[in-house]
Parts: sequence; structure tokens; C-alpha cells
Amino acid sequence: MDASKSKAPVFIKEMCNIEEVEDSCACFQVKIAGEQPIEVKWCDEEGALDENDVRIDMEEDEANGVYTLTITDLRMDDSGVYTCEAKNKHGKTISEATIGIEPMPDQARHLCDKVAHME
Repeated sequence: MDASKSKAPVFIKEMCNIEEVEDSCACFQVKIAGEQPIEVKWCDEEGALDENDVRIDMEEDEANGVYTLTITDLRMDDSGVYTCEAKNKHGKTISEATIGIEPMPDQARHLCDKVAHME
């Protein structure tokens, strides 16, 4: 089936697993084809992500079918499985991936602390 002609949402580009260091940022980007309007919901293992969380940025480029989730200032407890659910009146589909977060090395943490105190 040609995904560009699909009425139900179809992921053209799925989420990919991410490995990052704490205090950095992670970005998931998907591309979805299907009849608009498409409702996109980003979730972690606890449920829907809070759009009002200052560390969370969700962008939608509906014209091109590109949807992006960015999480800044990563914490160790941000590790886990994330999903993107795309839904319209014809159906729904889900993509999932994991974020693995490594602790910041002590040398880097010390340098960041020194810079923060200089400001």
C-alpha cells in the first residue's frame, strides 16, 4: 500500500532509540502520512507527557507530516520507553523507542558547576 495515499495514519519515519548523557537533550522525530486532522500524543511509561513541562517541547508541522518531541535537561529518571500515537477518524498507529541516559562524568559535572558559578 502506498503510505502517501493512506487515510489512516501511517508512520513514514518511526521513532529511533536514543542514548544520551544526563543534563543534555533528546529529540524524537516522526513523519506521518494520512488524512488530516491527525491527533498526535506523546507518552512515557507513566502516560501522556505534560505540554506545560518547561523541559518538554512538542512541535507539529502538519503540512509536512513531521512531529517532534524534544526533552531538555535530561534526568536519569527520564530513561525508559516513549511512544508516539497518531490517530484520526480512520484509525490509529503507535511508534515506540527508548531513551537510555548515562550519568554525566564527574569531570564534566565539575566543569559545568564551575561555569554555572561564574555566571
